[in-house]
Amino acid sequence: MAERVTGPLGLTDTDCDPNRTQATGHWHDRPRPALLMPGLTAAGAVRSSARDLLRVLTALLDPETAPGPALRTALTEVQRPRLSVPRTGSRLCLIWNLRPRPGGALLHHSGGTRGFTAFAGFLPGSGTGLVALTNTVPTPLAPFVRSAYGALRELDATPSVTVWTARV
Repeated sequence: MAERVTGPLGLTDTDCDPNRTQATGHWHDRPRPALLMPGLTAAGAVRSSARDLLRVLTALLDPETAPGPALRTALTEVQRPRLSVPRTGSRLCLIWNLRPRPGGALLHHSGGTRGFTAFAGFLPGSGTGLVALTNTVPTPLAPFVRSAYGALRELDATPSVTVWTARV
């Protein structure tokens, strides 16, 4: 990972170190212990910062600027639709959910693990990206994720890369 992805992209705060200092996640307003699993952990046990996630979105917005042909190909391929969702127009890529929109696609991914929720999305057509992180578990109807998705849609008119964080 360091040789092929984090190093070339300059992701200095992204790794799989289970002993790295991390924020405290929460569930029902109670702190959760750090996620330490000996088996296959969520997201490959990768931990990252908002700044590094924005660097990834920046590379995804213009894959041709990434160092090395293999990384350029990978950044392009993860955006290529693989499946169509019946009756919605939406498509699924390797990592991203793709929503067609006037003016270009919106790609996004969200998830939660052990007291945290994350959202990342970008609009290649307008050069806009957004990362939203919180240290609480996803809740029913996912208002945090829905708000982040809505904020990204609103940013569509003005190209930018934005960090939005929330605290308990």
